[in-house]
Amino acid sequence: MDYFDLVLLGAGSASEWIWGHLAGKELAVIESGRVGGECPYVACVPSKALLRSAHTRRLLTRAYELGAVAGPLDVGDAAAAFTVAAARRDRVSENRVDSSAVKELDDSGARLYRGSGSIIGDGIVGVYSDGKLLEELRYGTLVINTGSSPKVPDIRGLASVPFWTSEDALSSSELPRSLAILGGGAIGCELADVYSSFGIPVYLIESFDHILPSEDAEVVSILKNALQGYGVNVIEHAKVESVSWDQAEFSLALENHKTISAERLIVATGRGPNVAGIGLETLGITPEPGGIKVDAFCQVVGAKNVYAAGDVTGLAPFTHGANYQARIIVDHINGKAEPAFYGAIPRVVYTEPAVASVGVYPDNASGRFGEIVSVSMDLSSTARAVTDGDEKGLIKLFVDKRRRVLVGASAIGPNVDELISEASLAIQAGISIDLFAKMVHPFPTYSEGFEPPLRQLTV
Repeated sequence: MDYFDLVLLGAGSASEWIWGHLAGKELAVIESGRVGGECPYVACVPSKALLRSAHTRRLLTRAYELGAVAGPLDVGDAAAAFTVAAARRDRVSENRVDSSAVKELDDSGARLYRGSGSIIGDGIVGVYSDGKLLEELRYGTLVINTGSSPKVPDIRGLASVPFWTSEDALSSSELPRSLAILGGGAIGCELADVYSSFGIPVYLIESFDHILPSEDAEVVSILKNALQGYGVNVIEHAKVESVSWDQAEFSLALENHKTISAERLIVATGRGPNVAGIGLETLGITPEPGGIKVDAFCQVVGAKNVYAAGDVTGLAPFTHGANYQARIIVDHINGKAEPAFYGAIPRVVYTEPAVASVGVYPDNASGRFGEIVSVSMDLSSTARAVTDGDEKGLIKLFVDKRRRVLVGASAIGPNVDELISEASLAIQAGISIDLFAKMVHPFPTYSEGFEPPLRQLTV
């Protein structure tokens, strides 16, 4: 039985970061799927590639308005254009083949075991294939990085129809004649943005009061208006009672007796942690519904020498969140006791316009702070928005009035996915709004939008 200083159960982005930063240790990685996780192949990278194509296509329709051409442009056949966009997506995502990541793993000195991993004893992990035990590995430290899988809601008929998950949608080269998307979270909104840019009818169905239900309602309302302007039929506070398929179209029956029909159906109603079958019970660990419970150093609560990172923890379920947890784990293993702080990890939806947030806002602060003051700035009134011809944009800052520090920010508009890091740094460092207000931004930029609300707070 081989011994390793550290065994990584799963080869997602957190594991990738760890094996690249623990030189000198004997490492093993157990993975039954792609090395590198979902992000490079069927999630973040292909979706952003398609969004780039979609937004460029939409920008072309504005070329005459922006003075770039002498007359309106015809963007051509949508189906043919989508085929080209999908081909580019596949090139960017390395055709969903993990050979480059495997080479990087091999070059790091770690050993890859292809199969499913399960804890079979204290300090022992088994590697399985088709239910058969192939290897037993002893470990000094274990990191669980098994990721998450799509949740399928309990809707009558849904389990028996051939719906798409986001992975299916981001792997297909087909442009359907029409599309229904169940779930108005980040994934659903991004896919609605993509497909609507190619001119097909899109229905975006959300059961909560508004799409992006965990984000600021005023900011989200701007995104909703933008999507509707692109032709997306946004249906909020909607309960789907049943789903059927007649070999040609899906029919979704809503509780208000309305029926939606579409050629394709995408289910994007969230994800759940992959905790089944990995032997947690062997260590006496019972995962919570949201994932494996970890402490401030990403150590699994109730287990010795076991860490968890990424979606399986239910905390900061983004690639950059997983990589942050990986840094915490590596530092802790190396004796640097730096606890995790999740309050400054940004959240981004890469629609057009993009939505970016960090920290809390008054409706989700849950009494963790005193009085929270909210101030805002219309980004469309900045000089940069005027020169670029952008008409949609807002930045909102949320400040703890007593401590005079930023506790949250939410923004929508061009480049907010980049400028939100400024707010993230202010929260991470606990910078006073008086100091923050002294920053000088280049002119003309969207980041100037920070200045008026900050000055308002310091008067």
